[in-house]
Order: sequence, then structure tokens, then C-alpha cells
Amino acid sequence: MKECIKVGLLGAGTVGSGVLTVLEENTAEIEKKVGVPIHVSKILVRDMKKAKELSEKYQLTDKIEDIVEDPEIDIVVELIGREHPAKEYIAAALEHKKNVVTANKDVLAKYGKELFPLAEENKVDFMFEASVGGGIPIIRPLKSCLAANKVTSVMGIVNGTTNYILSKMELENLEMLLREYEDLPLGKEVRSKIDAYIQTLEKLDGRYADLSYIAGIRDACFWASKIGLISIDFEKI
Repeated sequence: MKECIKVGLLGAGTVGSGVLTVLEENTAEIEKKVGVPIHVSKILVRDMKKAKELSEKYQLTDKIEDIVEDPEIDIVVELIGREHPAKEYIAAALEHKKNVVTANKDVLAKYGKELFPLAEENKVDFMFEASVGGGIPIIRPLKSCLAANKVTSVMGIVNGTTNYILSKMELENLEMLLREYEDLPLGKEVRSKIDAYIQTLEKLDGRYADLSYIAGIRDACFWASKIGLISIDFEKI
């Protein structure tokens, strides 16, 4: 086993600097889990002058060759974003037999079919879990823990943007339910129970306040339609 795992970091922006912070703050714990220290050997930056502060602690470069051609670097972490030159940098790292970690959705979506065989050809790992589902650990469990299972489908909201769009669509489509709810002869006691339930959800997480309110209204309308108070075709909602 190597005495130290050396990393070449591509990009020191918001995500890249965050990775550096995590590595710095959790050095001892990471070393304990991995078995050896992890050292960021070099960092690729676009502008050496703007990254002046980093130069006090790390070795910087603006040439990809300094990282992919360094025989001591074991892992290349790509965090520069966008398609190009990220795709070319990843390919170069794989060709030089470097294990690669990326959070780049664009590159994976468009060039994954080209890059995965390249990694296999050079017998190195190409890790991309950070680019899927907002970092939710799903790729490794599918490949290892569920290896003996036959997965027929994967369903879910896989990123924040899609989640926002679907939530917006749901809120707009349920405007009719809001109007129906206001006219329901539920009485003060029933309405107060619904409001109390919604307030509890709001305290748990304010981000879901609007959706929690809609959910409560939807439930009320559903059961009201079941007992004949109103008539709503829920299949159209």
C-alpha cells in the first residue's frame, strides 16, 4: 500500500474550494477510513494571479500536463464544470492511467459512452456519484449492495431544478382545489386540524410550507369527494 494518496484537483472555484475545505477539516477522519493520508499535490487553475491565496498552501498550475503527466498523482478530481475543456482533461487523465472523480453532469451525459470504455481500457476507476442525484449515494449501492438483484427501473426526482419545476407545476395545477377547499363545508374544527397539521410541517422544514399546505388541502378535498360533499376528478389533477 502507498504511504500517501496524491490528488490532482482541476478547478478551485466554489466546488473545488469546498472540496479543499472538507479535506482540510476532516484530515484525520479521512486518513483513518482510507488507511493512508490524502494529499492534494497540484491544483489546476485558470488564472494564477486570482488564485494567489491558494499558492501559499498548494502547488498551482495552469497546464493540464503538469497534472496528468505527473507519475506520483493517483487521482484526478475534475471540478471545472462545463463540457470543454473538462471532457478533454478527463480523457487525458484516463489515458495516463489516472483514476478520475467528477461532478460534471454535462460531460457524463454527452460523452459517458466514450469515457467509460476509456477508463476500462486503462484499468482505472471513473467515479461520478457526485454528479447524480445531488450527491445522494445511489451509484455505489446499485453496483455493490444490489449487485445480486435485478433492477428493472429507477424512479425519482434526481436534481433540484427538476424538483422545483415539478413543484411549480403541481402548485399551478391545484389552483382549482384551493377554490374548492375554501367552499368546503368542513367546519371550524376540521379546518383547524388541517391548519395545525400544516403548521407542524412548516416548523419541520419551512421550504415545504407551500407544498405541505397544498397536500393538506388535497387530502381534505379527496375525502370530501369520497363522502359526496364535492365532485372532483382526481385523475385529471
